Amino acid sequence: MHLVWFSRLMVLISLLVVTIFGDLTSVAACPDLPSFIEKSSCETIPAENSYLYLNYRLAFAKKGDKVVFCPFNVIKNRRDPPIIIKNDIEVACAERDSCVVSGPGTHMVVKTKQAKLFVQGFRFTGATKSSIFVHKSSSVNEHTICQSTFEGNESKKGA
Repeated sequence: MHLVWFSRLMVLISLLVVTIFGDLTSVAACPDLPSFIEKSSCETIPAENSYLYLNYRLAFAKKGDKVVFCPFNVIKNRRDPPIIIKNDIEVACAERDSCVVSGPGTHMVVKTKQAKLFVQGFRFTGATKSSIFVHKSSSVNEHTICQSTFEGNESKKGA
């Protein structure tokens, strides 16, 4: 009898906490995908040397850059280095799951103390190591991966 009342009391307390403070499990919500205006001005990745272009574009992005890519499909070869993220940047795809990075190894490395990465709408496939690796020097920052998909990655240490 006391157990029934205790469990009802716990449910009531839980409901009050959620009502007063909100859902404490969701720290940040993903924003909507880029608006129509941003889609109309999305960056196109050239078909030739597409992975190298993507690598260069993101590795040399300036702090605070917000880059919206038009849909693409780039293939990283074994010899290609991962994309090194050195600054605070936001990267989004104009259409969800239509910016595809595929290939072996690691696709992106968040490397410096200044780096803070926001990725939205990408699909990462075929990584043989972690698709996105956060180096310990930048693990103090908050990184966000929204509405992105990881497929067929073989790493034993995570996506």
